[in-house]
Amino acid sequence: MLRRVRGELSSIEIAILADEIRDKLLGCRVANVYRLPDSSYVFRLSSEEGRRDLRIVPNKCLFLVEGVYEAHGELDAFAKSLRELVKGLFVKSVETVGGERIVKMVLGLREPIFSLVAELFPGGHIVLTDDRCIVKASYPTEFSGREYVAPPARRTVLDRDEAARILGSLDKNVKVGVALVKELGLGPKYTDEALSRAGVDASMKLSELSEDLLERVLESLESLRNDLARPSPRIYTDGEVVIPAPFSLRSLEQVGLRYELVGSFNEAVRKYYESRPTIVSEGASREAERLEKELLEKKKLISTLESEAEKKKRQAELIFSNLGLVEETRLGVLAGLSSSNVLSVDWGEGTFTIQIGEEQIKLLMREPASRQASSLFNDAKMILRGVENIKAEIIEITRKIEALRARGETVAMLPSVRALQKREWFENYRWSYTSGGRLLVAGRDASTNIKLLKKHLDAHDLVFHADVRGSPVVLLKDGKNATSEELEEAATFCGAYSRAWREELSSISVYMIRPDQVSFSPPPGTYLPRGSFIVKPPKTYFQVALRLCIGLREDSRRIVVGHERWVSSVSRAYVSIVPGEKKAEELAKAFAVVVKEKIGVELSREELEEFKSLIPYGKARIIK
Repeated sequence: MLRRVRGELSSIEIAILADEIRDKLLGCRVANVYRLPDSSYVFRLSSEEGRRDLRIVPNKCLFLVEGVYEAHGELDAFAKSLRELVKGLFVKSVETVGGERIVKMVLGLREPIFSLVAELFPGGHIVLTDDRCIVKASYPTEFSGREYVAPPARRTVLDRDEAARILGSLDKNVKVGVALVKELGLGPKYTDEALSRAGVDASMKLSELSEDLLERVLESLESLRNDLARPSPRIYTDGEVVIPAPFSLRSLEQVGLRYELVGSFNEAVRKYYESRPTIVSEGASREAERLEKELLEKKKLISTLESEAEKKKRQAELIFSNLGLVEETRLGVLAGLSSSNVLSVDWGEGTFTIQIGEEQIKLLMREPASRQASSLFNDAKMILRGVENIKAEIIEITRKIEALRARGETVAMLPSVRALQKREWFENYRWSYTSGGRLLVAGRDASTNIKLLKKHLDAHDLVFHADVRGSPVVLLKDGKNATSEELEEAATFCGAYSRAWREELSSISVYMIRPDQVSFSPPPGTYLPRGSFIVKPPKTYFQVALRLCIGLREDSRRIVVGHERWVSSVSRAYVSIVPGEKKAEELAKAFAVVVKEKIGVELSREELEEFKSLIPYGKARIIK
């Protein structure tokens, strides 16, 4: 029984899991997508509570991690496509599909754009579809461009009356275990549990069920239904066996498995999957299998070539040892004479076949026998040189297979996770500090500009904005007491993230106002467009250079951005940038070199992604 339930979640459990993590997923923004060494995919989700990782293991399970994985694997085509298509989108809904082991997560902005469908059963796929169900990206990749059609809907029947009706309609020769698995949709794990509670053998035929036994089966289904309504998550263990369960399973306890209560079924699933000490990554396993096939083919080729070389060498030796006879026979054939040792003559090809001892040798009529023997020797040598090359290739292929099977491709299933840390409210926006330690907070777009003004503007703050389309709103917290240098730094932060940077201007005019100069009430008879606000005069203007500084803060290992006066005070490794044409990817590589040289630290992929996200409009030029 244990062998049957290991490694898979049932549709019942997938539904429980989806219900449990739904509220934590809704409204989260997809910050990035990663691929772990075991070929699972990680969706890094950002919310006001912080960042979490949703891990999807193809064909097996998914679970939510309260934190982020620190190590990642190499991206494949699917992960790259997901990054391109879903970064920045929000989780709109999470649901299971058709009573199957399928979870569908809808992603979009104001309206849905894509659906991510994860089929969590053997041979299942992960697909990203558009609103017409056309696959835009998939794992495996061959499904891209097709219409996605979900498997036929199934359901799990735990209702007493409906179960009685279905069982009563079946052929009485059907075994009760088969009926519960297939007709009621319980699957092996919960069929075992239901029959264990009922005290009924799975191999009994329906015709062998007395009214009392049938009643006990129906009561066990009812008890499963009640337990689903009040989960008590746990993991069952016995040596290497780890089985997640949403509630007590008598069928497992009866065979001696111990259990440990956990806080959620999501936690149970994660412990189940990550409890195995090692597993060979699917990508490495496939590559090793491919190389083993190639190895077998090369060994067969060596055998064929060695036989051919041996034959040519043997024929050459026979010709040399019988050179007079062979040459006399060749000249006789040319003269049209018959010979007892000539088996056939082909005038079209200009060849004849001679019998020497047990060997039949095909020779050319118009080439001396000695030259043909030398050619056969040379051919044999060339073939054997090729064999040596193939043997060298076999050694290299064997080394690769051993490496894939035995070393780092065997990956730990419990990767390091950085715990979820409470995010400050301002981390949902762009933020920085002035050289005097005052907080700067900037909107990312029109909607966050308004949210920032309505939720976080206090009486002692100052507001900065530019008279250009796409300018952020910047709050200087406690700006009323700021120095003139700090006011300039706030204005610079505002200007750098405006469209003036995209237009590669060298400077821009930014204005400053007090909180009481901001209004969301248009004059009578007028309309205030969405994402807009009214500014009451007067405005105080600053002409500032477009320039930012990005560095690695060593005390908290965070990438920070702002005016050079502040960044240089908290980081020894930083770069100053101005508008330019170099792409963020190239700039990130240069920044990584600076960090390595200055403080001897290798930046993680996540840190490089964070650096790139801070570059206005994704382009700049490093000047320092």
